[in-house]
Amino acid sequence: MLREAYLFLLAIFYLHSIYRHMKRKKIQITLLLLILIGIIIISIYYFFQQKDTTILPSFMQSNSAWAEKEVQKLTEKEKLSQLLFIETDSLIDNFIPGALAFSGNDFGHFEQLKAKLSTQKLQKPIFVNLFADGLCHFSKIQTNLNINHFFANSDSNSTQNLSEYILQLNLSLSQNFHVFSLLNLRPSFEYDSAFYSDLLLKAIKTTQLSDNQKVLNGHWCNFSLENLKKDTIIYQHELKIVKELIKSKIPALFLKNPSNTLVVYLRKNLNFGGLIISDFRDKEIPKTEILVDLIENGNTFFLISKKSEKFIQSFLKLGTKIKKGKLDEQVKIVLLAKKWIEKDKTQFQANLCEDNSYQLQTNKLIENSITLLKNKDKLIPLLSVKETFLVFNIGKNTEAFNSMLRNYIEFTAFDFNKNKKIIKQKVDKLIITLNSETLTNEELKYIEEIINTLKTKQKPILINFGNVKNITHFEGFQTIIQSYGNLPIEQELCAQALMGGIGLKGCLPSYYKEKKLFPSTFTSIKTRLKYAVAEEVNMSTKKLEVIDSIALAEISAGAFPGCQIFVAYKGVIVYNKQFGYHTYSKQDKVKETDLYDLASLTKISATTLAAMKMFDLKKINLTTTLSNCMKNTKIDYTRIIPDTIIRIDTLLLKEIPNLKKLLATTDTINLNDSMIVTFDTIIAKLTPKRNIFKVPLQEMLVHESGIMPVLPILPYILYKLPQKRKSFKIKTSVFQDVNDSLQNEPKYDTIYSEGKKLKRSEAFAKYYSKNKTDSSRLQIAENMYLKNSYRDTLWIETKQLNVAQEKKYQYSDVNMILVQMAIDSLNGENIDEFLKNSFYDELGFKNTCFLPLKEHSKNEIVPTALDKVWRNQLLQGYVHDPSAAILGGIAGNAGLFSTAKEQGILYQMLLNKGTYGGTRYLSSEVVELFTKRQAGHVRGLGFEIQSSKAIMSQYASSTTYGHTGFTGNCVWVDPEKELVFVFISNRVYPDSKNGKINGHKVRQKVHDAVYKAIIP
Repeated sequence: MLREAYLFLLAIFYLHSIYRHMKRKKIQITLLLLILIGIIIISIYYFFQQKDTTILPSFMQSNSAWAEKEVQKLTEKEKLSQLLFIETDSLIDNFIPGALAFSGNDFGHFEQLKAKLSTQKLQKPIFVNLFADGLCHFSKIQTNLNINHFFANSDSNSTQNLSEYILQLNLSLSQNFHVFSLLNLRPSFEYDSAFYSDLLLKAIKTTQLSDNQKVLNGHWCNFSLENLKKDTIIYQHELKIVKELIKSKIPALFLKNPSNTLVVYLRKNLNFGGLIISDFRDKEIPKTEILVDLIENGNTFFLISKKSEKFIQSFLKLGTKIKKGKLDEQVKIVLLAKKWIEKDKTQFQANLCEDNSYQLQTNKLIENSITLLKNKDKLIPLLSVKETFLVFNIGKNTEAFNSMLRNYIEFTAFDFNKNKKIIKQKVDKLIITLNSETLTNEELKYIEEIINTLKTKQKPILINFGNVKNITHFEGFQTIIQSYGNLPIEQELCAQALMGGIGLKGCLPSYYKEKKLFPSTFTSIKTRLKYAVAEEVNMSTKKLEVIDSIALAEISAGAFPGCQIFVAYKGVIVYNKQFGYHTYSKQDKVKETDLYDLASLTKISATTLAAMKMFDLKKINLTTTLSNCMKNTKIDYTRIIPDTIIRIDTLLLKEIPNLKKLLATTDTINLNDSMIVTFDTIIAKLTPKRNIFKVPLQEMLVHESGIMPVLPILPYILYKLPQKRKSFKIKTSVFQDVNDSLQNEPKYDTIYSEGKKLKRSEAFAKYYSKNKTDSSRLQIAENMYLKNSYRDTLWIETKQLNVAQEKKYQYSDVNMILVQMAIDSLNGENIDEFLKNSFYDELGFKNTCFLPLKEHSKNEIVPTALDKVWRNQLLQGYVHDPSAAILGGIAGNAGLFSTAKEQGILYQMLLNKGTYGGTRYLSSEVVELFTKRQAGHVRGLGFEIQSSKAIMSQYASSTTYGHTGFTGNCVWVDPEKELVFVFISNRVYPDSKNGKINGHKVRQKVHDAVYKAIIP
């Protein structure tokens, strides 16, 4: 405006100069008239322009005529009441203020106030949230965000999403005046232009979000005209932000330093047409003339505390002292604001405050702010979990950090406050956490001594919580992570960042002096599973809790004593819980680290996994046969009854109407099951064209090898029963029309074995020893060792197993046992060692192994079952499957023990196409080959694929792969949904006849619940 006036005067001066040099009077008069007309036109223009330059927020664009009429209906006291903004959670008895702000946390009290005011219209106050973070704290959610979380944040969407959610939360609580003022969070650091530019963008976005929802929005003005005159850079830039906010039609401005001059400045100079709220909560009560001037100059609200009763009494008597019309102008603004927001957008919902949505938004904001200041050796994220780790905690409690870190690695922790001794030992990685407002000289000296004393392979990793100034002492460190607070969630996120559970992309805010020491920051990538609330990946925590109900109900129904359930979705562990006890005696609760017998999950978690690695190493291919892998392939055909005679032993506890169907569908043929079949020896011809050594590995992996499905182990199992053999003619197939020879056989004290009379004790001694000796080294169970000679005999008889000419799908333990034997032969070591070296150790598994009693105590292993047929003992740490047991507990079909969580991590690695924790274990091509349905077959290579018969959810994708286990287990991986599901139990305790897990379809129901929890 001043510029235009100057140009106008300059134009007049120029025209006057021309006028003086003119000779003709008529021209002079004409020119003077033109100048006069121009002055009049310009004056009129500036008059109306000045009148129209007032920037009106959306609520001021309502029906002003209506507001003027309503103002006239109010008494003088009611008009003045509209200008009172009281910070209180008390009911107002003698008058109703224009606005109320709450600081309590009593939902019921708030509802009472709303009910009392429900009949009011114009007098009903505006409900305001004054907290700078925008969150109404009586919503039972505590927030501890600070300015750094916003300005270290590399993701603008997380700031916007948080603003949107806070807005919706306050709407649900009828908070129709939303204050989310980043200006009020202004840091007390030196000026930085980039900071203020970013601040402005965030402030304007907040205003727009509120305006779209018809919610009043206010920002704080921290400056006064006095400090502006001092030309303080910070306040000058705050003024620029306020100007831009006014242009964006912000509804309200809060004045931290209220004065008449500032109100006039906002109204006249900045053309602000919204609500001006002067904060007098912590100030002396102004004199009457000052209050009158404020109202007359355009101040709308007077923000006071609930203790200002004297102020209220004197304020309500100001009516006669205010110029006519001036009070009405401000009341009109208040009424227009109320009219604009009077319709409830949502209803009051207390439960909205109880869900995870707000926590999700704040967590994401915090996560995106964590900054990797240095990563010289690219240690972050840590790759190896096999190294030795030492964590030193300096300052306040960092147990949340330690607790989360233990989900990934084992380490030794020392707390400076509890133990100030210097530890002298060799460690691979030293991690120092700082959680101090200001580091003391003692703490700094202690850290220096730690670094000088410990011999580490690499320089220590520093994680600083909170005060950025602390990092100035550690400029020489090569790896530094900075978090801008020390809340438990921040500690947990830093631990996950260290291990690759989350990636880091934060940046050090530019207003820090320390920026000069760390001019650039680094990013890291996510390499491992993350721990977070389910809502982070669009799953419902509440719907996942249905799993709890199913598990507890089935435990009560006797389906199993206890279980572990693990769910990972889109790279996040959304569910990892344990239920029940080790046994029905309810003495030992199931823990996350308790080991279970995986039964046939061994087929994929061990044997197939090993085969995939061997395939990657080019040691085998799909056409490889056992003869390519083994040296001892000679078959002693003289021991076999020739032609089409079958010599078979079977034990049926119940009548089996269709043996073929049983063998095709049963998970594991087991002596403790209600239906049992064990073949001793079957042969079709004296010198068969096909034998086990001619079968390709592919046929074994898809269970179409034609090899007899079980090992010839009957004599070793039923040594207590009379061993009478009968011969049968094969009619059509070896899988049908077979009579049993031992059905309902009575028990005998005297046993005839190979024509000799033997007592029970002698029968046991024939095959086993109670102690480990040179001649009996293979342990079958507690105090039970198989004699070496019979191990050789078992292999001789295994080599004689018949191979059918016709190729049909036949689920088989023998297939996977032979695959495992082939791998062992090629590697020259047992499969357990191969897997530990190739997968388990590097994945950080502490609870996945064969022969668990070698590494774990009994109380860490869940009892599997009570074997009354063969071993006559409780199986705890010894494999349940008889074939795997007779092989010493390490077999291709069973024998692996593990936990749901470690199995979940293993299959996340497969879901990741062979990578985990930054390490590639398998090529993506091999993973894809093995986990897809093979052309012309019903299964993948080792894996079961989704089908109508599979024990999985009806909602599983067609590409879902995995397996089940006889003891009550399953693993299913859905690549399309990026979902890993693991269910582990000991449903066979105490008796494997317990079929409730299948009868009640427990695993399917739980799996269904997982899919139903996914938010569309």
